[in-house]
Amino acid sequence: MNRKRRFKKHQPRRVVPDYICCGSIRSRLSFALLFIGLVSMTLNVYFLFFRDVNVWTFERSAVDASHNVFNKWAAEFHQSEIGSVQKLETATEVRFGKNESPSNKIHGSVLHEHIKTKVTKAVIKESEKDEGRIKTNTTKSHTPIKGSMPKCPLNPAGLVGSLKARTDDITPEELRKLFHDVENGGRIRPRNCVPRERLAVIIPFRNRYQHLYILLLNLIPFLQRQMTDATIFIIEQAPNTTFNRGALLNIGFLEALKSAKFDCFILHDVDLIPLNDWNFYRCGKNPRHYAVAMNKFGFKLMYDKYFGGVVGFSKKQYINVNGNSNLYFGWGGEDDDLWSRTFNKNYTVDRYDLRTSRYMMIKHKGDVGNDKNSERRKILKSGLKRQDIEGLNTTKYKVNSIKLDQLYTWINVSLDMMEILDTAPFDTRHDIWRLVKSLEKEKAANKSIVTTKKGLTRN
Repeated sequence: MNRKRRFKKHQPRRVVPDYICCGSIRSRLSFALLFIGLVSMTLNVYFLFFRDVNVWTFERSAVDASHNVFNKWAAEFHQSEIGSVQKLETATEVRFGKNESPSNKIHGSVLHEHIKTKVTKAVIKESEKDEGRIKTNTTKSHTPIKGSMPKCPLNPAGLVGSLKARTDDITPEELRKLFHDVENGGRIRPRNCVPRERLAVIIPFRNRYQHLYILLLNLIPFLQRQMTDATIFIIEQAPNTTFNRGALLNIGFLEALKSAKFDCFILHDVDLIPLNDWNFYRCGKNPRHYAVAMNKFGFKLMYDKYFGGVVGFSKKQYINVNGNSNLYFGWGGEDDDLWSRTFNKNYTVDRYDLRTSRYMMIKHKGDVGNDKNSERRKILKSGLKRQDIEGLNTTKYKVNSIKLDQLYTWINVSLDMMEILDTAPFDTRHDIWRLVKSLEKEKAANKSIVTTKKGLTRN
């Protein structure tokens, strides 16, 4: 034990060489200087880009829309880092000239304004890809643009569900005061969101003014709660020709497309009031039948292939089925023909349930000039043979006037029965001429004119 202790006592102490001590101090100093340099560089970058806080402050609504575009641009910008800033400054010096004062060069907030303008242009370009949005010029003050607003919700919060129809007698002047926010031409759209599609509501019309005003009293708030972008078109047939609903719907489709790019077309009878605002006026993969359950028929579907009242087609769908047939003068037949055309082009018909798709039909007597078409079933037999060669692509009409009212766009048209019937294929003209003869007989019977020696008198 003593030997071990003596050995340790006489063992020389370990001495740390000078170069090791001095090297440690130098390495520590170098690490300290490197850390200070990194902190200094971080502060310089921070003050370079975020010195002017107001430059990077966007309106809250614009931030939501531009978030993705801004992040994508910011990632590209950070890849180039300081070199990109120097390029911007150099380019600006060349533009302003060497003789200009240094204050005219892009520095600080001016550079940020340049960057901000670049980001805003990218946001506008991205937002204008969606159809139906209104292009709005953006200035340096960054006025809010339509593209910066969110899309309207699929299920808006203001929906009520079951509705009670309002059948009050109302004048157009009262309607204009009541719905003062409707735009000229009958355009209805929300102010705080961008609708997902643009609708054209086409109403065939003749001499049913009170029904029209009652429909508008119910339909306008119905569309407002659904947050749709809809324009109401009234297609009026001039007198002295038997009413032709199918031709008027084709005319409404063609004339509406001349005024704007519509995505969805709602073909709407003037005497049907929707009773549930969950019955969304929208278009989907297939045409939709809205007026499934009416009070006149105990809120039940009249028959399985019934496709009248209120139906909806997208632009592509209506063109594919070649629209309605123009050959049905008088009441009935055109809706059954449209059903056949729809299924013949491999579409199905979508419907909501009976509770959602309820409508109230306004009571009325038979319309003068819209007698029942006694030959409609015979004409219907040849419907599929002439689908591609008669319909939307053979619509003949004359526009008499177009009036842009606050509540609607009113289009008055004239139809020449003989001109329209001449568009029928040769093998179906036998049934068409039988229709003409029956219409002439009914017209004569309605007038009940008796010729006497004293002249013409009415019974």
